[in-house]
Amino acid sequence: MTELFKQFPSLELDGEPERSFEDHNAVVFRKLMLKTNNED
Repeated sequence: MTELFKQFPSLELDGEPERSFEDHNAVVFRKLMLKTNNED
């Protein structure tokens, strides 16, 4: 996630991520909606 936001600094979360709790040893997202505010 850190690298994603480094590459695209204008990204923002667009709502709460939908997490999966099937794997208790990792953080897994079922849905992660992002939006960008490009000002070109």
